[in-house]
Amino acid sequence: MNFMNRNMLFIILPLVVFLSTCANDSSKSSTSATSESSSTTSCDNYTPYSRDLYMSSWLDADSDCQNTRTEVLIGSNKSTISYTSSSNCNVSSGTWLDPYTNHSYTDSADLDIDHLVPLAEAHRSGGWSWDSAKKSEYANDLTHTETLIAVSASANRSKGDKDPSDWLPSNTSYHITYAKNWIAVKNTWGLKSNKSELEALKDILKTETGITYPEEAEECTSSSDNTSTESQGDDTSAETSTTTTTETTTTPTTTTETTTTPTTTTETTTTPTTTTETTTTTPQFTCAGKKTCSQMTSCDEAKFYLNSCGVSSLDSDKDGTPCESLCK
Repeated sequence: MNFMNRNMLFIILPLVVFLSTCANDSSKSSTSATSESSSTTSCDNYTPYSRDLYMSSWLDADSDCQNTRTEVLIGSNKSTISYTSSSNCNVSSGTWLDPYTNHSYTDSADLDIDHLVPLAEAHRSGGWSWDSAKKSEYANDLTHTETLIAVSASANRSKGDKDPSDWLPSNTSYHITYAKNWIAVKNTWGLKSNKSELEALKDILKTETGITYPEEAEECTSSSDNTSTESQGDDTSAETSTTTTTETTTTPTTTTETTTTPTTTTETTTTPTTTTETTTTTPQFTCAGKKTCSQMTSCDEAKFYLNSCGVSSLDSDKDGTPCESLCK
């Protein structure tokens, strides 16, 4: 009988150990799944993107009359700098090297201040959960030199809100630096990267070592995201001019002409000619490559080139009014 009991023990003990091991593995698997689920960023409370959540205009954080745009231009200037007035609030000229194109510029009006990681991209990557103070801090970050960079307006607006999987600078020698700076901004601000973005970054930096890549996570998006302004680039100097262009200047011209209509009503035969004149008084312009105020024939044409063609150099002081000599 004792012999049989010992045999039973040899059979039962391994079975107990096996079942215990399975139970532990199941518990670990469940814990791991729970941990993995909790580490994934939830988009349940996602707030749709709007640039106004981050900035409506550049801040002047230290109240010295030089806003964020001016501070970046001063910091990246390579030679003697000049200002639009004796107050030294706004930069007029200097020398800047655009790393995106590897071209040099001397007129500040040709430059945008780019958020290396665009506002909309930062929002989708985790910035949406920040409070308003942190959003504003990111939009005007002068502490980390990678965050804001002076580049040509055309390159910046080509980039829009795209990540490295969709856009890279035309200057290929800058790609590695661009990718490293992109990662630095994301890590500094605790932003994540989606799969395609990480793959692009790793491909660019495949010969580099010691890179700490951002955590992978899918971006949060919404059909209500307002990224329409991102096609203009990530610099609100472009938006400042577009928000003030209500085209009210054309309204008075049409209303004053209508006052002449009663004087011609007695001659019904002349009525068609007056109506055709009202249609021709509205300027019909096209983006024909004009870039300077000296090439403009009227204030209306200057405003058309500034607002419809994106020729920001016509508004050198960034007040929304181009060619002050024409638009007095």
